[in-house]
Amino acid sequence: QLAMVESPFLLCNGLALLFWLRFMGTSATAFSKAWWPPLLLAGIFLGLSMSSKWSTLFLVASFCLVAMQDLWSLASDRLFSPSTILRHVFARILCLVVIPSVIYVGVFWIHFALLSSTGNGAKYMTPEVQVSLKGAKNPEFFANVSYGSYISLRHEASPCGYVTSGSSRYLKGSQMHTVWCGAKDDSSAMFSIEHRYIMNSGGIENPPTHPEELLKDGDIIRLKHTNTLRWLRSHDFRPALQNNTAQSEVCTHGDPKTSDFDDLWQIETAPRNAPVRAMQTRLRLVHFQRKCSLMSRTFKNGSYSEVSCVQNKERVGTVWRIEGNRNPKYPAGAQKIRYKPAGFWSKFMETQRHMLETFSNTTRTHPYVSNPLDWPIARRGVAVWHDPKSPAQIFVLGNPVVSIATTGSVVLCVIFVAVLWVAAQRHVPLSNATIEQLTSAEQILVLVFCNYVPFFFAKTELFLHDGFPALYAAFLCVGLIFDAFTLRFRSPSRIVMAGVLVACVLFAFVKWSALTYGFPMSVEQCEGLKWRKAWDWFCREAPEGSTRPSAAAFP
Repeated sequence: QLAMVESPFLLCNGLALLFWLRFMGTSATAFSKAWWPPLLLAGIFLGLSMSSKWSTLFLVASFCLVAMQDLWSLASDRLFSPSTILRHVFARILCLVVIPSVIYVGVFWIHFALLSSTGNGAKYMTPEVQVSLKGAKNPEFFANVSYGSYISLRHEASPCGYVTSGSSRYLKGSQMHTVWCGAKDDSSAMFSIEHRYIMNSGGIENPPTHPEELLKDGDIIRLKHTNTLRWLRSHDFRPALQNNTAQSEVCTHGDPKTSDFDDLWQIETAPRNAPVRAMQTRLRLVHFQRKCSLMSRTFKNGSYSEVSCVQNKERVGTVWRIEGNRNPKYPAGAQKIRYKPAGFWSKFMETQRHMLETFSNTTRTHPYVSNPLDWPIARRGVAVWHDPKSPAQIFVLGNPVVSIATTGSVVLCVIFVAVLWVAAQRHVPLSNATIEQLTSAEQILVLVFCNYVPFFFAKTELFLHDGFPALYAAFLCVGLIFDAFTLRFRSPSRIVMAGVLVACVLFAFVKWSALTYGFPMSVEQCEGLKWRKAWDWFCREAPEGSTRPSAAAFP
């Protein structure tokens, strides 16, 4: 209820790991009835897990590495023919790559089939995707864009909308009339395309426009706001909402007979030298004098987004499209076009691009953000809910005993593998049971580190629950180390040791259950759960005039 993505992700992730381990235990009966089901089920749950969260790719990578190690062992065994080895290779590719990919794509097909009508979320997609939805409008406009045409500039693939201006002025900077990106395509978002001005002895002269003079890549133009008759321009002032030296303010100013170099913009199509056509052509408007590109940020600030001029023209947010193209001088039979509705694969690829951009740009600071070094010892948790009138709350911390046991087991597993490697290098004879333990330990460590190490290179905010897949894999180290160090004891003694370990885990589970499930508790009970200073949940009401860190938006 509080984190809808995590539950199916961890369930499918854990089941994929379970069936993969069962598959690895059937290596002696390759291609039998007992060999195929766990491999197929591992692939199915990988696909379902990947459909929930991209972090599954780390688990896929670990499975593939273990599979490659297994195939390398088969290739070195002369008892296996080349055809048998190829069958093993194709079986693993089918179940670890093809089946998960088909399921992943299939989930999106179901998604698009169920969500077939337009809504608020559609504004984040390209126009082609928007018009493919039921209830979406898809008006047609003139295809050719010429001087004298009336157009609106639509921001590409973001909810920012259209370049808009009005009567309000900036409170600082140039104090000229504001320009923003608004959601409405109305008269306040309409501009006419004009030639660059001519300066003569009589002052400014605006050359006449002809509908047969088409706009093309590299043209230098001016854009006149149709409501106010002011020119779109940029100059050497910082934007109103940010003090960034790489960006300049964009505003409207002047009148039809007052113009200068700050009003000039050069058309750059993307890709270059493409014909300029309404709706179809993606273009940039580069300021003729400052060589900066018209830009709007891809997120909204209130009900609008700021428009500025950025020096890096390749930056995301500098691409626009021409819409609303009309020209009273065009003949009645002039060609008109509308957006072509996107098909499934176009929707699929655009959704992947949006998810990647969202993941890459998630850099806001959350009060409960953590780093991978915090996860092995559960140093930082995540608050997801709290009762404003009592200490009752839900705080994702996990089981501290499990965290300590798994972390210690991973460390001991690394030492165990290193010692056996050194022993093998010195030609110390190892028993078959020890060699099997070494192979298992190597494979488990691959699973642990493939699900843990990549997060050190992530440039987005991370939380404790991001490390849960690595924790699942680390559970295996506990069993392996327990077997390795208690094998010499008799069965009753081993049962007692295992019972003590399970009792410790259950004790911690019961002790922190109030924090895990939001059960009522007193301030004293809440404070008593803080075994570490880094555990920063609140047990008392926030002082007057202050608030607790927000726990409403679970990451």
